[in-house]
Amino acid sequence: MNIATNEPLVKRNTRIAQVTMIGGLAVLAGGMFISFRMPERFTLSLAALMVGFLLSQIGIYYSNRWARRPRTASAAALRPTFAGLLTFRTALLDIMAYENFIVQW
Repeated sequence: MNIATNEPLVKRNTRIAQVTMIGGLAVLAGGMFISFRMPERFTLSLAALMVGFLLSQIGIYYSNRWARRPRTASAAALRPTFAGLLTFRTALLDIMAYENFIVQW
């Protein structure tokens, strides 16, 4: 069984997950700092809250989809699960991202 994984795509999306999640949390911390130190700047604090929440949610989405270990595409995970189930020559198996990997017998 040959497994071809689109590693550059996985690495890029994992990096996007890390950067957006940490960036979103940093923006949220900055908004909290602004709300405590400068309460008259409420609109800036509210904007930081919305942007930080949006960034952290994007990071969580990418993290759940791309950064989990073990990856679904790993041979150790696929061999016992799909042994005997697939009888055709080539199968696209990743449900969440069809371009992620291809399994060939």
